Amino acid sequence: MYWFDSTSEQSTSATANTNLILARHTGIAGLRSYIRRLQCGPNANAVDVQVRIRLQRTATALLGAGTGLTPMPAQADGPAATAVHATLPAIGTTTFAAVPSVQLAFNSRGTGLWFATVEDEAKTTLGAAVPNGEFALNSQQSGSVAVPVDYTLSHSE
Repeated sequence: MYWFDSTSEQSTSATANTNLILARHTGIAGLRSYIRRLQCGPNANAVDVQVRIRLQRTATALLGAGTGLTPMPAQADGPAATAVHATLPAIGTTTFAAVPSVQLAFNSRGTGLWFATVEDEAKTTLGAAVPNGEFALNSQQSGSVAVPVDYTLSHSE
């Protein structure tokens, strides 16, 4: 099994309590991937607001392409990832699972971390179709200014 990290900085919406999808993680038909860590925190934001990041399954349709990001292998001699990661995907007609798989809430001066400490806690994609093939990294903030969020999403295949 190989580990991969997808890391980026994206900003939340500048409108309070408005969802903005920062990224998507999509599997490949016939294969599994296991999301094992989500770590995020603000970058260069002096405004004191609350930030909520949710890892949610897409329920009705896959998200639009967004900007592709190549997951970095954790092992120097590891193969390329098969799962696809992209930032700022288009929502289109997508709806999301009612219950997030992971939810992190933190002050814009803090950080959030979720880590699967045992194998059974990992969040799995199976294939590349809804409802099991894709996760969205959904963001909200409580103020009137966009919060730049640095995140790392780690997965294994």
